[in-house]
Amino acid sequence: MFLFVSALEEHVEECLAVGHDHGGATSSHHEDRGGTAAGDREDAPAAVPFEPGDHALLIVRALRLAHDHGRQQTAIVDLLHLLADYQQASSGRGELAEQKGASYKQLRYLAALADIPPIEAYELGKRIPMSQSMCHHLISTLREGGQAA
Repeated sequence: MFLFVSALEEHVEECLAVGHDHGGATSSHHEDRGGTAAGDREDAPAAVPFEPGDHALLIVRALRLAHDHGRQQTAIVDLLHLLADYQQASSGRGELAEQKGASYKQLRYLAALADIPPIEAYELGKRIPMSQSMCHHLISTLREGGQAA
């Protein structure tokens, strides 16, 4: 729940700063769900908004988020702590997965494994933002018996 509230606060602040008009039926901000862009495959999976960059900073951000909310001892905090042993890729598919946002399908599966509501997994994926590689690491850890709760 804390992720939803803090994400909502960030969204409202961002909208006020940019001056988004939410009065219309749709806006470009809500239409962009990580779908296709010019030149992308037409069947590309929907994913969290993601800007490629320094992946190590995303891991630090996720761990800082876990530390900041650590007193609450929620499944989300425990899940974020599983990123502490994440190994950054040095080449190949791993590097490619670090440059793309986690798909909503991945996050839904992660939610099922971690026994959290899917909406919380989606909000977490957007808040960090979570890469495909980070999500894969969490899924693999949970499937191998790692504990998120």
